[in-house]
Amino acid sequence: MMKKLLSLILGLTTFSLFAQLPVSTTPENKNVVLEEFTGIHCVYCPQGHAIAKAVQDANPNDVVLINIHTGSYATPSAGEPDFRTSFGTAIETQSQLTGYPAGTVNRHVFPSPAPMTAGGTAMGRGSWTASAASILALPSYVNVALEASVDVITRVLTVNVQAYYTGTSTQATNKLNVGILQNNILGPQTGGNAGNLYNHMHMLKHLITGQWGETLDTTTTGKLYTRTYTYTVPASYTSVPCDISNLEIFAFITETQQEVMTGARCFPTYTGITNTTDAALLSSTVPPSVCGTQVAPTIKLRNMGMNPMTAATIEYKVNGGTVSIYNWSGSLTSYQSAGVTLPLITFTPQASNTLDVTITQVNGSTDQNVVDNTSSATFVKSPVGIGSSFNFELKCDNYGSETTWKLKNSAGTVLYQGGPYADATNPPAINQTFVLTTLDCYTLEMYDAYGDGINAGYGVGYYKLKNLADNSVLINGSNFISDKAIDPLQVTVINGLDENTNDQINVYPNPASDIVNITNATYSDIMLYDVYGKLIMADQHISSNYSLDVSKVAIGSYILKVLNKEKTSSIKINVVR
Repeated sequence: MMKKLLSLILGLTTFSLFAQLPVSTTPENKNVVLEEFTGIHCVYCPQGHAIAKAVQDANPNDVVLINIHTGSYATPSAGEPDFRTSFGTAIETQSQLTGYPAGTVNRHVFPSPAPMTAGGTAMGRGSWTASAASILALPSYVNVALEASVDVITRVLTVNVQAYYTGTSTQATNKLNVGILQNNILGPQTGGNAGNLYNHMHMLKHLITGQWGETLDTTTTGKLYTRTYTYTVPASYTSVPCDISNLEIFAFITETQQEVMTGARCFPTYTGITNTTDAALLSSTVPPSVCGTQVAPTIKLRNMGMNPMTAATIEYKVNGGTVSIYNWSGSLTSYQSAGVTLPLITFTPQASNTLDVTITQVNGSTDQNVVDNTSSATFVKSPVGIGSSFNFELKCDNYGSETTWKLKNSAGTVLYQGGPYADATNPPAINQTFVLTTLDCYTLEMYDAYGDGINAGYGVGYYKLKNLADNSVLINGSNFISDKAIDPLQVTVINGLDENTNDQINVYPNPASDIVNITNATYSDIMLYDVYGKLIMADQHISSNYSLDVSKVAIGSYILKVLNKEKTSSIKINVVR
C-alpha cells in the first residue's frame, strides 16, 4: 500500500475545441477513449485519475477521458453525493473488471498488458499508458469531429457531430455515441488528500445517444454522417448540481457496442448572454482554521458577459476591518472562469472570522449585474498554545505500519517526526514532548498510507496535542479517517509562565467575563497581552488589590504580567462570556 499523491488545482477553464468541424476527410490514426471506472471510496482511484490525465496531457487533441462512477466503491454513504449514472453498470459489466480503479482503452481486448479477466477489456492503471500508445499508432477507417453550444437561459445544449469514413469498416453497422461530462465537481474522495474538496474531473453525466449509441448503417469509404442533437441540461443529476460552465462533450464510434474506433471531445460555447460587461464571484475560500494574523484568500471569477473580461477590481476585508484592493488582469471569454489567490491581508483574529469579497469594477467600468458580485467565507482561529512545552499523544489503530507524522514550523522545517509503527491489536498510546521556543505558526501533519486514517473501524485510534502549561487540549484528532490531516497551531512563548503558582499573587476568577481580581500585587505594573505579543492594556498601582476590567476585551486567551521589584509573574487568563 502506498500513499496517493494527486494535486488538482482549480484554475483557468480551457475552452479550446478539439477535432472541430468540419471533419477531416484525410485518413488519420485512432484517438484514445479511456473509460475509467472509479468511486469516491476507492483509495487508489486518485492515482488512476492522475495516470489518465497524464495520458491526455501528452496527447491533448487525441485522448478522451470518461470517468464512470460505478460499483460498490461509488455507493455514497449518508450525506455524501451520488455521482453514479444509469449507464455505468452496463459499461462496467461489459468490461469484466475485477478491481478498482480499472479502465478500458477503446474497449479493446489487449493480450498484453494482460487484462483483469481473460477476454475482458478492463485493465489496471499500470497498463493504461502503454495501451493508449499502441492505439494511437493504429490507423482508423473513420474520423469524427464535433462542436457544441449551450443557451445560458434555457440550458439547451446543441451538439453537431460529423463522421467521415476514409475506409470501409469490417462491420456492416457502427454505433455513434455522444455524451456529456462535467468537470470541477468538488466532493469526497478517499485517498484524495483533499477531504470533501477533491476536484472530480471528466465525470460521466449523460449519454445523449443512449446506452450503446445510435446505429450508423452505412460504413463504407466516402460516407459522411452529420448529426445534430439537442438536450436540455438539468439543474442537477442525482441531486448533484450541474454547472453548465463546466461541461465537456464527447463523441466516439464503436463496432457493435464494444471496439471503439476513434473519438473526439469539445468544450461548448455559450449563447443567450445579454450583458456585455458582467462578472460573477463564484466563491471565496480560506483554510477552515487560520494560524496567525494574516490570510491569503482564494476566489473564483467568471465572465458572465459577452465581451472578454480583461480586468477587475476586487475589494476584500476580514471582520469588517481595513479594506484591501486587488486589481486582477487576464483574459476570460464568456462563461470562462479563473481561480485567483489574493495577496495576504492582516486582521485581528477572533474566535470566528468572516471574509467578505466584492467585485467593484469590471474592465474599468460598472458591472451591469451586481447581484453576483459578492461572496463571503468563515474560518476560525487556530488553537493557541502558551508556553514552550507540549505533549503529543498518539494511539494508532491496528495498522500502525500505515501511520506517520511530522511537526513543522512556518518555514517548513521538520522539528519532530515519527512512524511508521508496528501493527498490533489495541496498541498502547505513544507520548512525546515538543519543546517549541519560538513564537511561530506550526503544523502537525498526520499521514495514513492506506488512506482511511486511524479511526475508521480497525481499532480506535486518535492523536492529541496538549499544552503542558495548563494541560488544555489544543488539537484533538479523534476523527482522522483519511490519508492526511493538517492541524495548524499558533505558539506564543512566554518565559516564566505561572498558573497561579506564585503564593504572593492571586488572580481570580479565571476564566473571567468582566472583572479579573489581582491580590498581593503592591507596587506592581499590570500589563495584559494578547497571544501574539500585542499590549492590550497597562496600569500602575500601589495598593495590594487591583481589579482589571476585561469586559470590552474579545473572548480568548491572554497573558497577564504582574511586575514588581521582587518578581515578574506571567499568568495565562481566559476571557469568556
